[in-house]
Amino acid sequence: MSSVKRPRSGSTLSRHCTAVIVTHRPKLACRACEKIVEAPAPEHLIKSGIPTESLVVSVLVAKYGWHLPLYRQAKMLLSQGIELDRSTLAFWVGYAAAELEPLYERLKQNLLTSAKLAVDETPVPVLDPGRGKNQNKAGSGSWPATTDHGTDPIHPLSSIATQPGRGGQYLKDLLENYRGIVQCDGYAPYKNLPADRIMIAFCWSHLRRDFFEIAERGDAPVATESRCVDCPALWDRGKIRGRCADERRVVRQSGNRPACRRVQDLA
Repeated sequence: MSSVKRPRSGSTLSRHCTAVIVTHRPKLACRACEKIVEAPAPEHLIKSGIPTESLVVSVLVAKYGWHLPLYRQAKMLLSQGIELDRSTLAFWVGYAAAELEPLYERLKQNLLTSAKLAVDETPVPVLDPGRGKNQNKAGSGSWPATTDHGTDPIHPLSSIATQPGRGGQYLKDLLENYRGIVQCDGYAPYKNLPADRIMIAFCWSHLRRDFFEIAERGDAPVATESRCVDCPALWDRGKIRGRCADERRVVRQSGNRPACRRVQDLA
């Protein structure tokens, strides 16, 4: 992109340069059989389609990386003189998702080989453009799962599975055939996971949150005093993140064990 100046005002104008992709397909003729052959055109993500791979990737990154809905991207393109319907962009996204599915399944397979996973569930508002206006579609959920960065021999991996809801069936599908430790909050479906292959490690932060909520309601001396219990390893997780399991165990045993005993004494 180059810039020029207006002769009168002196302000700068931007001039966008358009890149043209030229594909050379030589034709060859055979003198013996008098046949002419031509090199095949390069394969595209969408066969006989207009968009290049770079354009489809930019739509995906804008939608999932920068949270720009497709209708907003369509308006942004229209402001530059490019008229594309939202349904066209949605088709590109769906086509790209189908092409990327084998990669997602492979990453998920590697993720489930981890000895410990941190799993969570989060309600996600989904645009439902029905009845003439956009509405939030209640019940949709996002299920992120992350490997343990300190103990796993594999590279750190994260997976996010978006489902129509937050029911236990989606959790079972996510952790099907998984064996190991699942770190999670106190959401009820986690307690129904098969104990013969999954060990549940509940989150300290969520446990302490209940004490704070109870203490705010009124006369609750046990909950009020438990808020003062200091858990150094809980609040200083940044210092032990990435270390091996043995090093983290030493820090937690020296810091959290006395805190746990004090909370038990209060009870």
